Amino acid sequence: LASVSKSPIARGRRLCSEAMAESVAPAPDEDVPFDVAQFDQVLALPALLLPAQRVGELQKVGKLKELFYRRRNMRNVLPAEGENSAGFKLMVLQPGTVREALPEAAQQLLDSGVAQFVTHEMRVGYEQTTAEEALQQILPKGVDVPRGFETVGHLAHFNLRDQQLPYRKAIGRIILDKNPCLKTVITKV
Repeated sequence: LASVSKSPIARGRRLCSEAMAESVAPAPDEDVPFDVAQFDQVLALPALLLPAQRVGELQKVGKLKELFYRRRNMRNVLPAEGENSAGFKLMVLQPGTVREALPEAAQQLLDSGVAQFVTHEMRVGYEQTTAEEALQQILPKGVDVPRGFETVGHLAHFNLRDQQLPYRKAIGRIILDKNPCLKTVITKV
């Protein structure tokens, strides 16, 4: 947000010199007021530990699909870790999932001893958060998260409120990080 564009901005078929835009994308040498390390956390999630050959049959069970842990850039079926884990997989489930909530097919595997209900620690960082989650975490209480913006090609246009303007660089950085097709973020002055 180092400078305001002096050239008029195209609006439809006519040029509008009154509407000046300011770039929200930070210059490479500017510091944005947040550290991506603040998003790092370790979650203890319920999981099913089962033989790899049984994963396919459980993935087809509709009620179990709803219980899978879904997060951006993360898999919900992982290779098992530790001793005697060769040939086993972990199916990571939503936080708070209890054994009794599992569908009949999973219950049968657990009762027969083929599968185990375990807790798996999973690391979640900035790469796995959505733009809305990241904005909620960095913006102070009382400052609304910008919900929508217009896009034209690789340009995103925000109409930020006065309370959001002090955080425009951080908002711009997060939007650029979470939307790889965007190259520029602007807001009205």
